[in-house]
Amino acid sequence: MRLTCADNTLLLAAYDVAGRLHLYRIEATWNIPPQKHGQPPPKHYEKPVLEVFGLTVDDDCSPTMINNNLNAGTEARVKVPAQLTHLNFLPITPEPNDGSLLTIQAIFSTPPDVVAVNQNQPQQNPFSIVARWEVHRVEQNQLHSSLDKVTSKKKSVSSVPTRTAWVLKKQTDTMMHSVVLSFSPLWYHMVLGFCYSDGTIEFRKRSSMARIEPDYNSETVTSMAQAGFAFTNVEPSLHIALSPNHCMAACMQQEGAIKLRSMEYTYGSLATDEDEPRHSAALAALILQSTTAANQYFCSDDIFAVMGELSEARKTQFINLMFDGLHVNIDCGVEDHSGNHLILLGRSPFFVKTLSAIHVMGLQGSVNRSLTSKMAWMILNIKYVTQILTTIARMHGQIEKNPLRPEVVPQFIGICRWIMHFMAYMIDELVETGRSLLPLIAQSPNGLTREMLQQHIHDTNKPALLILLSSFPRMMLKLWAQPVQWVNRTSYGYINGQPTPEMRRLYGPLHLAVTEAPLDWRHFEALVSEAQHVVHSIYKRFAGQEGADAQRNLWERELLLGRIPDVLFPAAKRLVTDTLFGDSNPNACLVDKVDMVKIMFFDTTWLGFTSYKRSNNWFNSHVVDVCQKMVIRGTGAQSHPTNPATAAANQQARNRSESIQSVNGGGGGGGGEDAKKKKPQLRKCVRCGAYMEDVFMGMPGYANHHVSWLMGVAKHCVCGNSWMLAPEKKLAK
Repeated sequence: MRLTCADNTLLLAAYDVAGRLHLYRIEATWNIPPQKHGQPPPKHYEKPVLEVFGLTVDDDCSPTMINNNLNAGTEARVKVPAQLTHLNFLPITPEPNDGSLLTIQAIFSTPPDVVAVNQNQPQQNPFSIVARWEVHRVEQNQLHSSLDKVTSKKKSVSSVPTRTAWVLKKQTDTMMHSVVLSFSPLWYHMVLGFCYSDGTIEFRKRSSMARIEPDYNSETVTSMAQAGFAFTNVEPSLHIALSPNHCMAACMQQEGAIKLRSMEYTYGSLATDEDEPRHSAALAALILQSTTAANQYFCSDDIFAVMGELSEARKTQFINLMFDGLHVNIDCGVEDHSGNHLILLGRSPFFVKTLSAIHVMGLQGSVNRSLTSKMAWMILNIKYVTQILTTIARMHGQIEKNPLRPEVVPQFIGICRWIMHFMAYMIDELVETGRSLLPLIAQSPNGLTREMLQQHIHDTNKPALLILLSSFPRMMLKLWAQPVQWVNRTSYGYINGQPTPEMRRLYGPLHLAVTEAPLDWRHFEALVSEAQHVVHSIYKRFAGQEGADAQRNLWERELLLGRIPDVLFPAAKRLVTDTLFGDSNPNACLVDKVDMVKIMFFDTTWLGFTSYKRSNNWFNSHVVDVCQKMVIRGTGAQSHPTNPATAAANQQARNRSESIQSVNGGGGGGGGEDAKKKKPQLRKCVRCGAYMEDVFMGMPGYANHHVSWLMGVAKHCVCGNSWMLAPEKKLAK
């Protein structure tokens, strides 16, 4: 039996042992009593009533084959002794001429010939037949048209009201070469995927059941299969399951082992910069599938697994196509009332998916990243901490009057520590970039040029300047100032105002988090404000011109790809020269305001933005929680301060749960298993490999409201992908 919902009508298709296909309509009566205005809803509701109505039946839906008699010149339809293995509804598709009618699909398979009846004839391999019926909803007269010939009647047949009738129209059966193990509707149910027992995986058009073969058409791309991707290695299997984007398959072998198969590009390699239209078509097919997955909230990891290595030019082309395909606009405007940065900060899944794609394409191991990958990873983290920072600030209303509440302090410590360490990291990276440019500038007859600066950023893999030039991360950094000042004021007040030991133990780590960095956050805020001023001054020159908004969006894309647009070079030059070392005004440049010696020796390795050998060794022996922004394994692992009253309430809840288990007989053998399950574990992102603590209610060191909050903000990784449980690192003790 199969259910579907079409035109707000719930339909059920059933196949019985007599070979008949039934179509039913299911109606639900909810029995909700009328509710008067101002009255509370009733506490109890009557059970809903389900009614099933028979609509139509096909008395003989067995598959048939055409038997041609060449001698007699006739043909006859012969029933095939096959059994039903799959029954599905194919819903109405978006395309009007491609499966636009509701369809019932049945797959019948013949059993293998264990003992051949005729030993002289070769044994026939088992196969499958796909049968389909279109479901039509028509209006029919209740009286036969011949009644119009009766002269004594007063009304014609056409004047009698019609009734709705459901009709099943049989389509031509399709014979498959082998037994269909599994079936998957794809591409909005316009493409059908079939997996066979001999290991073959093929895709067919729903409208014609024609196989989709690689044609290498460089003008029109409809699917990965049409663009040259195919499952090439064929091995008999007991069962085959396709990935969300049908480009990878998990195959159960004859001996029961699971083998993973991937689509392969059958026309050369995409790792070269060869100017081949078919390669561009293959890249477009990957983008088409990626954007489709994003629009349907599917995971796209299988696409990146199949993609393989891409040349730098192809990566750039892929990223630009992804921005265009998902219509992601990263221009934040030049006016104060422009709110696109808040849209990108809020619910912007396409923006996150694009950044995640840029990140994973340049990720090399767990720490090493290319310039564009590091840029995307930094923006993802900036976006994440800004969301939490601004959300908690809004929870408190007027933060000028309301201090930070104690119950949110534990989850705020790691975020504030990350922010302050990131400020130190940014200033250190920017100053180091400026200092290393000074000898190059002295040797160049033309001074600092755009090409020189851009190449130096790529060679040193330091994107701090690009972060300041890019609109979205810069706008996020500007949003930090007021909440950081509020947290600093609150923690300082509790520490220095004769607090109770409980309050000192709670707010002390928060105060340390915002003061341990060797710089005043206001110097960083001034740097961001200057970057905002110089970039906006340039952008305002083009404001009002035709296509200015679109052009700014392209400039922002170039920054994200590690390139400095010509129009922004004056701003970039100022930020790495005059802003850092300008000597026109004493004590006005950045290096005179901050203690650069302390900043240079301040350790920010745990942020994960450096790719030295020491960083790799450190991350091999430590685990950083990417969502809580704290070291949770290894030397110097951090823990949350807990309010004694909250800890007592959690312990009381655990004791009550254990007593209930004991009363119910669960305190024996099951208690050990529960304890083992609640042993601290790690989660790991399936795409970027970042870690977080696998928290649960009653976990030591976590209040219940802290766990609830964390389950909400950490449903996915910072890069927007799912978690899996991971073993502990051997060196992270």
